[in-house]
Amino acid sequence: MKKIFYLFALIAFTLTSCDKNEYSADAISVPKKAVANAEEVILSNAEKTIQIQNDILSKAENYLGKMNAKGKSSIQRAKMATDSTAIIEKLDSLTEVFKNQRPAAIERLFDENDVPSGLTETNQFIVVGDDNLIDKADPENALMLSNIVRVSKGLGPIDATSQKVRGIFKSKNGFTTSDDKRWDGGKIPYQFDSNITETERTFIRTSYNDWNTKSGGKVTFSEVSNNWWDNFLYAIGFKCFVKIKKETLDAGIAGVANGCGKSGWAWIKYSPTYISSYRTVVHEMGHKLGLQHEHQRPDRDSYLTVNKTGSQYNKIEEKYARFLWWRWKTRSVTYSSTYDYMSIMHYQNGYDSSIGNYWFTNKSGGYLSTGGTTISDVDAEFIKTLY
Repeated sequence: MKKIFYLFALIAFTLTSCDKNEYSADAISVPKKAVANAEEVILSNAEKTIQIQNDILSKAENYLGKMNAKGKSSIQRAKMATDSTAIIEKLDSLTEVFKNQRPAAIERLFDENDVPSGLTETNQFIVVGDDNLIDKADPENALMLSNIVRVSKGLGPIDATSQKVRGIFKSKNGFTTSDDKRWDGGKIPYQFDSNITETERTFIRTSYNDWNTKSGGKVTFSEVSNNWWDNFLYAIGFKCFVKIKKETLDAGIAGVANGCGKSGWAWIKYSPTYISSYRTVVHEMGHKLGLQHEHQRPDRDSYLTVNKTGSQYNKIEEKYARFLWWRWKTRSVTYSSTYDYMSIMHYQNGYDSSIGNYWFTNKSGGYLSTGGTTISDVDAEFIKTLY
């Protein structure tokens, strides 16, 4: 009997082991491949999105034109959101049409194992570091991302002034491209989400104003009222302001911003834990002003040694930096000639016990203090140069 029992036990163990091995084989992850001709597809999607934007805005304007009455324009009534129930319902329905019709983000611009240094890719975003998310579905990012893909393939970039690009980016709001991401006149409008307390709003306003003070007034901030018409324009990408959000983020993430500089559908998200952290609040707005991470500069290895691994610590190669550090005024890469260890945009140093070393060390291997708690003089001069 014991022999029979052991025989059955052996058979059961063998079958179980086989099942586990087969399951493990099935579970092996196959690296995702880039969409074929991604550099062209993203431009085509941008053109389609802009056409849909134009169509939706025309329908909204035509509807509002027919609704003008009672001494107030329908746009005024939509802003007031008082006697405008029908208008609001119409704008909501048009917003849903836009969301359903616009092309989705391209799932992969790069092969999973071949994303450029310093970047990661999700289904929706190209992520610079870990807190600067470039939306692949936003047509204003299409030229930049197309050129990064083209360069990664050894192809030449497309110039923003080319006839091809001008044909794609002609919209009802005029010609737009991703070559210049400065906010018009240095004016940054923003709008708080309703779950942000008045105490938190006061803290954020005061923190943002430091960019104004340190830049000598080169950038200014103003709040956008929460009204249906402006929110509709924002929802279809025709009004640029930064939505300030308070949301629970992934572990270890204090805040995130979508993209660098001016963009449609702009937002900053703060973790509830860090929404009253001066460094976090100012750092994320720094991205929306047009600043990237100092420690990811292409030339950073001349100034320090980065011992920490991970895409958020990897440098951006020069051939891609020309698109990620915007080409303003001089039309050249515009990170400062002075490496700024204490930039508000530099990650702070830490110690990694797994490697027995600090994240950042000087060229002799010694400890470095990095990542200031205030806007540095170099940060301020950089903003003055941009604006």
